[in-house]
Amino acid sequence: MFKMNNRNLAAVVLTAFLFLITLEISEALYDLDCCYAYSKGLPPLKHIRGYTEQKSNEVCNLHAIVLHLNHMDVCVDPDDKRVKQILLWLSKKLKKMSQKS
Repeated sequence: MFKMNNRNLAAVVLTAFLFLITLEISEALYDLDCCYAYSKGLPPLKHIRGYTEQKSNEVCNLHAIVLHLNHMDVCVDPDDKRVKQILLWLSKKLKKMSQKS
């Protein structure tokens, strides 16, 4: 029969801890969505629901604006003049919505 002493208990706890940490890291990497290239076209304004900024100095290697559409995301160049106009339009829309509340 296996006798559980302090040394065995510490080994079991350490193994379980390392397993959980590995599981969390692999799950985080699996959930990671990065833009690797910019879309050539821009979606119509009426389809854009919002955006997030992907910074190249964080987890992903490409600085991009991620436009959120109904059923997909589109990666666009933050230095593109048309993208800057879209961001301005979205910020005005948000400001208008917040004034109604």
